[in-house]
Amino acid sequence: MTFLRPIALLGAVVILTTPFLCPAQSLLGNYTGYAVSGRTITVDADTAAVQILFYQPDIVRVDFLPSPSTIIDPSLVVIQDTASPVPVSIAETDSTLSFSTSALRVVFTKAPLRISFQTSAGTSLLAESPATGLAAAGPSRRMAFVLSPEDHFYGTGERGTSLDKRGQTFQSYNTQHFGYSQPLSTMNINIPFLASARGYALYIDNTYPGVFDLGASDPGIFSYTASGGELSYYLIEAPTIAQQLERYTWLTGRQPLPPRWALGFIPATRLFSICTGSGRWEIWRGTPRRGHSRQR
Repeated sequence: MTFLRPIALLGAVVILTTPFLCPAQSLLGNYTGYAVSGRTITVDADTAAVQILFYQPDIVRVDFLPSPSTIIDPSLVVIQDTASPVPVSIAETDSTLSFSTSALRVVFTKAPLRISFQTSAGTSLLAESPATGLAAAGPSRRMAFVLSPEDHFYGTGERGTSLDKRGQTFQSYNTQHFGYSQPLSTMNINIPFLASARGYALYIDNTYPGVFDLGASDPGIFSYTASGGELSYYLIEAPTIAQQLERYTWLTGRQPLPPRWALGFIPATRLFSICTGSGRWEIWRGTPRRGHSRQR
């Protein structure tokens, strides 16, 4: 979610239209170990790493660290802290390493290091693409997942395209649009929150311009590419989209509903074309009875 000046916008367009694989991408290698520090779990793959942190049993944050010097960007959106303890159990086999709560299981395959997510009952939610997963290419960061036949995606902000975003690709950055004559895939307000019909949602916590590719380039893969910054995302486990939104707003904050009088008197212009004379005054006199104020 980034507000861009006109000159910066031109640069963003250049970045966003440049193929991700140039320069060459760096992928996670094989698993080399893990460490627990407080409530943060770091899983290493040679010199790169992935960190996970459970905010709630059904919400986990994932940070991609391409190098030992990587510093994760602080969140400008998430308002919750991690003071409340979340019990986590650890299980390891020759090929996997898993971290489980009462609601969610995060499974790392070791060769190469890839992440998948399951419910506590073992139902598959989401899995990284074995060929790519998390990747870095210069300043860009990318996350790629297997696209299931049951996947359907909603959200991501204001767009003039179909409600289900599966099969689409579009840019994600905030910029003003005026006077358009056809539906636009990227409009004024973009929110990198992706709700799924399969019982999970993703929130990508990165302020740089990004690109969603929800099966447009490869019908078996969906991905998000950030043009800069470090890549952090939250996976939310919830059966319905309404519950996913409830958990997302718990994480990022809920705007309180203002009192009705604060909204003022906002009639449509059509109202004054159909109401004349005393009819208009009756609407005006009746405003306080409806919970509004006539004060300016």
